[in-house]
Amino acid sequence: MRKMIYTYMLILFILISSIQLTVSQQSQQPRTKTLLLIIPGIEVSKLKYGVPLEEYINRSSITIVKPIPIYNDLYYELLILNTSLDPKKVIVHNDTVEFMNGSIVKPWEALNYTQIENIWSNTTVFINIRSLNPLKNNRTLNPYFNLTKQIPPQILVVPINGSIKWNLLNTTVNITLSDNTFRITLEEYNIRGVVFHNETNATDHIFINVSKPGLGVPMGKYHIKFRIIDYNETHVIIFTLGSREVSDWLSSSFGIFVKPVTPYIPFEYFKYMGKDDIKWVIEEVMSFYQEMISVAYRYKNAILEVFEIPLFVELHEAYLQNYIDEELMIDLEKLVVDGINKVLNITKLRLGETNIIIYIPFTYRENSTRLFIEGLYPIEPGLYRVENESMIQNITTTLLKNDIEFKILNIRDKYYVFIYSYEHIINGLGGIDNGYLIVYPSSTPGHTNVVIDTENVIGYISSLAKGYGIGMSSAGEIIEDLRSEIKDLNDKIRDLNGTVRALNDRIARLNISLGQCRAKYLNLSNNISNIINEWREAKEREKQLMIYSITGTISILVIVLTLYYIGRRGLSKQR
Repeated sequence: MRKMIYTYMLILFILISSIQLTVSQQSQQPRTKTLLLIIPGIEVSKLKYGVPLEEYINRSSITIVKPIPIYNDLYYELLILNTSLDPKKVIVHNDTVEFMNGSIVKPWEALNYTQIENIWSNTTVFINIRSLNPLKNNRTLNPYFNLTKQIPPQILVVPINGSIKWNLLNTTVNITLSDNTFRITLEEYNIRGVVFHNETNATDHIFINVSKPGLGVPMGKYHIKFRIIDYNETHVIIFTLGSREVSDWLSSSFGIFVKPVTPYIPFEYFKYMGKDDIKWVIEEVMSFYQEMISVAYRYKNAILEVFEIPLFVELHEAYLQNYIDEELMIDLEKLVVDGINKVLNITKLRLGETNIIIYIPFTYRENSTRLFIEGLYPIEPGLYRVENESMIQNITTTLLKNDIEFKILNIRDKYYVFIYSYEHIINGLGGIDNGYLIVYPSSTPGHTNVVIDTENVIGYISSLAKGYGIGMSSAGEIIEDLRSEIKDLNDKIRDLNGTVRALNDRIARLNISLGQCRAKYLNLSNNISNIINEWREAKEREKQLMIYSITGTISILVIVLTLYYIGRRGLSKQR
């Protein structure tokens, strides 16, 4: 484990060093224009469809990115815009952001605009980024902002050569048929005889000025289209995608938008439509995207254009909810890719040769392990709420048993679980796979075989804001250098592992020798102890013998002296 951590630290150090070095080297070069496309939920292979996308991708470096929960597009928007946001301490769900203190705000209220200005400066334009307030950032087009002024999608059934009351706009809708051509009239708005083109079954966009209060639609200026989705001998069914107001969703520096504003795909209406009608809806949404980027290019001082396309996520969710089947989803994905190709063609026409970066935060896995865990309520892919605190132990035990990496977060006595092992489908949500970073042009095109973390990609994207050009033609070289460095590190680690194994073998042998020496030492110690004991016993016997010897000698001497004394006295008496 310690060696693994050491390896990751070295890899991170190399990546940071490479990026810093490139910034230093290129900061003196002329700044180049860059289009950053954020496209969650689509495989690289599906993007290689049509011109110029296929050509761009073939000439790009492609790096795998490891995603982090929560796996939704809004969450990654916030990470990119607010680099100080702790991804482990917020809940992003239903177009809201919940913080640790329990406050729930709209995404554009969760950002530090001073920090955004400092990081992105006045050379970055944000397109279709729902997290930004266009009134606080003057280079923003956000059709999701403060979505109150809008005409919602509608289906109307109108008699042929007759009329109905459209209560939403308080107007009479009249449909006429003459010379095989349908025409529509909106009486109260002085819109008369607008043609449904036979080729498309749709009208051109119609300008509606809602000037009276108290209607179902707030006062404002709107542009909408109508399409015939069915008819018979007596009635015609028409559909409109609706639109939002022309001016309250983009910064004032971009002026007025004079086309329908239709960022959403209204999947709930698909059950009333044929396939051609559904394809028309997708084409209209992509047409809005193309018009939107054309308006964004009015800002001539831009160095970086950041443009999000969340439609593949929307299509995937519609498929999961059975609004569309798999075959139709594949067809609609191709239509979206066609629309992206048109965006790139507009970019080339308006900006000339441009650096293109495509960031895919995550994709979807076709085959995933399904798992049910009692007590986990699914909120978003990668995010769950614990239904009862008493279930936490069972939940954590099940997750650990299945080798699933997770983190538990407590917000105002509610427990949330972030799932980092994204390949599982847990309680119906999940099935996420790796993302990608595609950089065009690259001097070393193709897959880099390097996996980088989301945090590193966010830092990499932030470095583009000043127009340094980091990662363009040199990105492949940086990643190739990184791959080479990693290979060298792996080689060194293998060598060190070999050395460690050899040292371990030597230590094992020394331990065996040491054990043998200890055995000999113990034997010698025992022998010495025995000898010492024998010596002590001998000394004791010697001492005893000495005592006996001395005692005996004295006794003999006493006897001799006694006998001598007696004998001498006897001789004296005889004399």
